[in-house]
Amino acid sequence: QLHEIMTIGGYGVFACLLAGATRLWGGVALSGLTAGVQGLGHVGWALAELLHGAGATLLVSDLDQARVARAVESFGATAVAPEALPDAEMDIFVPCALGGVLTLESAGRLRARMICGAANNQLAAPEVSAALARRGLLYLPDYVVNAGGIINVASEILRIGDPAWVTGKLAGLSATVEEVMDEAARSGGDTAAVADRIARARIAGAGKLAA
Repeated sequence: QLHEIMTIGGYGVFACLLAGATRLWGGVALSGLTAGVQGLGHVGWALAELLHGAGATLLVSDLDQARVARAVESFGATAVAPEALPDAEMDIFVPCALGGVLTLESAGRLRARMICGAANNQLAAPEVSAALARRGLLYLPDYVVNAGGIINVASEILRIGDPAWVTGKLAGLSATVEEVMDEAARSGGDTAAVADRIARARIAGAGKLAA
């Protein structure tokens, strides 16, 4: 069951990644793009598999060298040391390991045009998102894109037996990412700040309905 939850989480992140890729490169075909996956746990592995299937070239890192070797063999990936991956030449950075990987320092060096991954608390500080935006890099907020796992958990807790409910919620994640990107483009704000505003508005609206 844990593997199923993590795999669904991977699908949610991937759907959001495709929304960002469409915005930046004009389509969901990832051929010709390089993605760096940092962390090859359940979700990271699922994402690597999906990225490979979509035609992306993969850079991979993990503390577990057996996982790295398996990814190299399975996906034709290139192994990169975990601490070196953020500085590697790539189009999409996919952080799926520890949080805090995006610092002001690393934001200034990052070569990827888009950051979209499953790790929690990717920003070491709130101002990092603004620093990424100033460089023209697209950061897709972690708590938006990685919500697929908790959506599946909610379906179990609420005993919703219809798989279409989960599928519909996963589609809603990419729609939310579209909303965040649109609002950030209109307002000139960074995506993390925009996502926070949207989240607060939705929570406030839900509270009024409950009252």
